[in-house]
Amino acid sequence: MAFSLNLKSQSKLNSAYKALAEHNYFTAKNLFQKQSKQQSNFAAPYGLSIVFLRNNNPFHNIDSAVKYANIAFNRLANSEKLYTSNGFTVNLTSIQNLIDTLADIQFNNCNTLNTITCYNAFLKNNYLASKIYLVNAVEGRDKIELNNAAKANNSDSITYFIITHPQSGLLANAHQMLDLQLFEEITQPNTEDSYKKFIAHYPKSSHLNKAYAALISIYKNTKNKDGFYSFIQNYPKAPQHIDAWRNLFALSVKNFSKNELDTFITTYPAFPFKDDVLKELELNKIEFIPAENNDLFGFIDTTGKFIIAPIYDEVSDFKEGLAVVHKGDSVFFINKENKNTLQKYFTEAQSFLNGIAPVKINNQWYFINRLGELKSTPFQEINEINENFYIVKKDGLYGAVNTFGEMSIEPRYELLGDFKNNTAYYQLEGKYGFINLSGYLHKPEFEWISEFNENEIAIYKLNNKYGLIKNNGEKLTPPDFDLILKTNNNIYVVVKNNQYGFYSGEGCFLSEIAFDFIKEKNANYYSNGHQLKLIKKGAFALTDLNGKLIFDFGNYNEVNFLSEGLMLLKKKLKYGYVDEKLNIVIPFKFESATDFKANRAIVTYKLKNTIINNKGEELYSSENEIEMLENGYFLNEKSNIYSLLNKDGQVIAENIKKFQLHKNYIILFLQNNQIKILTK
Repeated sequence: MAFSLNLKSQSKLNSAYKALAEHNYFTAKNLFQKQSKQQSNFAAPYGLSIVFLRNNNPFHNIDSAVKYANIAFNRLANSEKLYTSNGFTVNLTSIQNLIDTLADIQFNNCNTLNTITCYNAFLKNNYLASKIYLVNAVEGRDKIELNNAAKANNSDSITYFIITHPQSGLLANAHQMLDLQLFEEITQPNTEDSYKKFIAHYPKSSHLNKAYAALISIYKNTKNKDGFYSFIQNYPKAPQHIDAWRNLFALSVKNFSKNELDTFITTYPAFPFKDDVLKELELNKIEFIPAENNDLFGFIDTTGKFIIAPIYDEVSDFKEGLAVVHKGDSVFFINKENKNTLQKYFTEAQSFLNGIAPVKINNQWYFINRLGELKSTPFQEINEINENFYIVKKDGLYGAVNTFGEMSIEPRYELLGDFKNNTAYYQLEGKYGFINLSGYLHKPEFEWISEFNENEIAIYKLNNKYGLIKNNGEKLTPPDFDLILKTNNNIYVVVKNNQYGFYSGEGCFLSEIAFDFIKEKNANYYSNGHQLKLIKKGAFALTDLNGKLIFDFGNYNEVNFLSEGLMLLKKKLKYGYVDEKLNIVIPFKFESATDFKANRAIVTYKLKNTIINNKGEELYSSENEIEMLENGYFLNEKSNIYSLLNKDGQVIAENIKKFQLHKNYIILFLQNNQIKILTK
């Protein structure tokens, strides 16, 4: 339906659009303003909004553009009227597109400012924008308010958010934060009474199992039999119910004598697992070590004897009395008697923790209990546990489940990283943000973000540049660098234009960015946390963290850091060792050398590999390769047959065809098919 005006008004409106088409903004603005006074004229305020939108004239003002676009929309009032002139078409569709264009500009501005005031102003002025803008603005505002409530660190502020934002999309997050805050407030004394109080007042809390676990821990530390029995009586549905029985049994029964057992059963007639617990306690006295023989795995004891025959393709350690084993296409759990106690088979499985384990049945993952019963709805993925959380995938989105199988973070993210140092990154709409266990949620704004280190710092990428950020949202550096590498300490190698320098996680630069970056080297090549290695045109210098020069460029061809009081350096194509004052301790005479570990190093001298102590004394020499293991053990290899040496260079085992490191053990498989085990 064409839009009609009297001939005079029609002519002036056409003139206004002609001026707009010719970028004659002074004339266009005056004509549009006069025509806008007619209450039925929707095309004039639309044109006026275009004038204010364009930034190539002195009238550019987005707020004014929004105002007149809204007027145009309201005047048209869902009508099918249409106005065309000089290449412009004005109808409901074009006005809505204009409103959304303006909303996009103002929403991006709010994203940059990230303030409640800006989002509220956006919602007030852009009420006609498409729903996606309004929803995102509400969520942006609510995130700030919820984070402010979290920073207040009290349950009242989070409760106020829940009461005043009943329709918020972050309500689930707020309830999770409130649960955590209430738990921390009530149990802050870390006493038996405080945990009992929490359990009594909040029996539906997601942290209920945490309170149960804390009580068990207190009773274990205090060896409190009455506490365990009280737990058994008062909390029969707690996941730790069986654990409480076992601890009560262990504290009450010492000698396993008939009299002692009879007394226990008489005192505690409801004890459910007398035979099983006795058997398991006896088996727990034996160390079960995974070991391989002829490409199959079983378990050996500390004498090297197989106590479960090597019949499996793969085995895990025993956790909570059960191990995961693979045989053919089947995965199942065995106890220490090599019995499939659950009588069930799975596609994949992970170890038990707190009485539950993740298992894969066909193409879906579940949590099961010790009876093999399903204790969860299906998931597409359940990742290995990390920092007391399983990352799970459900309906294509990721969330987190705690060690008791309870949903801690609802699946709503495209990606969710493992929690490291209480913080995990997430991805939404292709952008990365992060969430920490204190309830702080950082908006998705990054192209990439690393895991957070022990100092609660991560490397982020924005606009194809890198910066550093704390897990409370404080940006330590803007995204100014081409690359940032983290050392094993709280020091970062920052790179710009192929030059590098050093930045401390404490929030300051330790050097200028002026040294030649070698991309093939890792971060720990440049710093050990106490010293900084500087490279210019192939020459090396070394400083401390305060910038004090240890030695200048041109003195050495290769530089290693101080290790156990000695520094490995290369000079005139030979390696030697100096102390921290650069006094030569072991002369520069080696063709190759390693840093000292456990007061031992491996050097090459006159084409022989040699173990030396920190005085330079030779302890063992061989033409064959020598490898240092942990705690001062060494392997000497000749034609794939090994000898094992102690830290004094003495041969303590020969004719070794292979070896395996497992926890505190070195497992040696000898040519005569014997197995020898040493403690690291």
